[in-house]
Amino acid sequence: MNKLVFKVNEKACIAFLKKYPMVCNLMENSNGKDLLSAYKKFLKLKDMNESKLGGRGESVGSVSFGTKIFYKYDWDACSGWAEVFEYYKSKK
Repeated sequence: MNKLVFKVNEKACIAFLKKYPMVCNLMENSNGKDLLSAYKKFLKLKDMNESKLGGRGESVGSVSFGTKIFYKYDWDACSGWAEVFEYYKSKK
């Protein structure tokens, strides 16, 4: 599989990666037999290192899962992690 999203906004992805440079390190270490398997590996690494990536931590409490910290990112025109990951891997 060579595509994760239909369209990649290059300028928005560049701006996102400049704002959150630690994300590049995780993407660099995410390799797989194809783009989808590399992306899945990246998501696991991202979840394990979320507090180090630069997102704003927001504590949320719920009866079902207690208190948990969710990290918010300034996406601007990016649609999400898949778009940024595909852009980064296409440039490497």
